[in-house]
Amino acid sequence: MITDNYKIPNSTINTITRNAPTHYISENGLRRSGQYGGYEDEGAGYKTIIIYVQSGLAEEMNVFKAISKAIFQFQIQNGRKYQVFIFGFGQTPVLQHEKKFFPLGEFIGEEGNFSKIAATIAKISGHSVVTQAHIPEIFPPKDFTSLYGYNKTQIDREDLLIIIGRQGQVFLNPDLEQQMTSKLYKQTLFAEISNDKVNYLYQYKDFNYNLNPEKKKTIDQAVFNGIRKTVNRFREKPFFYFTEADIHASLSKDIMEGNGDVLVTGGTIKDREFYKTPVSLVHHEYPTNFRYKKDELLNGYENREDITFIDSSSGDRGNYDLAILNPEFVGKMFSQNSQNLIEIIKHIINKEIGKAIGRSTFEELLFAIEVKFVHLFNARNIQMLDEVKKDNEKLRLAVHHKHCQKAINLVFCSSEEMQRSDKDDSVIKQIREYIKDFENDKIVNVFIESYINSDDENKHTPRPTCSKNNSDWVKELKDILKSKN
Repeated sequence: MITDNYKIPNSTINTITRNAPTHYISENGLRRSGQYGGYEDEGAGYKTIIIYVQSGLAEEMNVFKAISKAIFQFQIQNGRKYQVFIFGFGQTPVLQHEKKFFPLGEFIGEEGNFSKIAATIAKISGHSVVTQAHIPEIFPPKDFTSLYGYNKTQIDREDLLIIIGRQGQVFLNPDLEQQMTSKLYKQTLFAEISNDKVNYLYQYKDFNYNLNPEKKKTIDQAVFNGIRKTVNRFREKPFFYFTEADIHASLSKDIMEGNGDVLVTGGTIKDREFYKTPVSLVHHEYPTNFRYKKDELLNGYENREDITFIDSSSGDRGNYDLAILNPEFVGKMFSQNSQNLIEIIKHIINKEIGKAIGRSTFEELLFAIEVKFVHLFNARNIQMLDEVKKDNEKLRLAVHHKHCQKAINLVFCSSEEMQRSDKDDSVIKQIREYIKDFENDKIVNVFIESYINSDDENKHTPRPTCSKNNSDWVKELKDILKSKN
């Protein structure tokens, strides 16, 4: 049973069906009339249905089923054979495919086939999440022609293009902009997945053509190198830092320094050609888009995440120690509120709950960063371990609610291990072991130590300890920090 929030509205189905190109059909179903004699009739339908699906949407089976069923409604008056092609897009230079297509029409109807089409869409999409998904081409190169038959190498005026992707995550190659905006949009249906509903946008052409993977990578490098600078300075001169706030200031300075070209963005207000509004992507104490109670973070919200939604009544919004805004979020706020600069800035600053609830945007942050500082005056306090665990739960909720792409928990320590009166392992050893064993594919923990040993009064600087995470971005950070694991 496909619920209403996934179904394509009847009005949209009727419009797409009504706009289908007409053609003559003969008694044997061939497209050209009169070739073998017999009667002729007029049909209306698309020669080919072409589906592009974003990587990482395999769980969206309800969407795929709704679209697959609708295909047969679009083609109800077709009366001829047609094909359904399915391609995947994400971060690859070419469209992904299974080297086959669905031959439909004539005596091949909906029964059984819509489920097969939906399953194939899910399979090609897969589980590997890509949040900046790039459509590199309108149809695969001619080298693949033989895979499809009919010598098909492009989308024709008799075809229907269906693009399936998450809101704010679909980008087209800039070379495709003229083709899409001048004619192809007229035969395009965009299934925009937003939270628990789908917006079906027919004749849609307002895609983003400005994704620059190199710039995105440069932001990552600016953040990683900034963290490296602070970590190295802390290891060399731990008593440059007396408080956690000192570390926050150091991190933001080191991340921003020399990177203003990639860490400052903005937009031009519509009808004000020279009104450029710069916005920094680096901020302290940025609000969360979910709620929680601090004293419940330690036990965690596993399987209770529904009470942490921003529009719930349980708990309060929190703040991240350091946040790196997603420039695509900033850009989207400028494009959606182009007549009102104050509204744009209010959305970006994210203080008003009503605006956050109404946005329904994902991954407004590239990075959410938490910091803890273990020093000479709290090194015996077991609550420091609890605070590290609480920060991890906050970051887990940030990932769960899709508020950030990447989450980092940095724990700095400028004290040697101090034994507790209860004879348990030192707090510092417990934190180190906890971080070493912590595992989450969207969160990385780093434990940085530099301290004076009371026995020999020499400075000790063990290599940083990282949590278990084999994501590519974490590997890059680990390499930069030269961590133990």
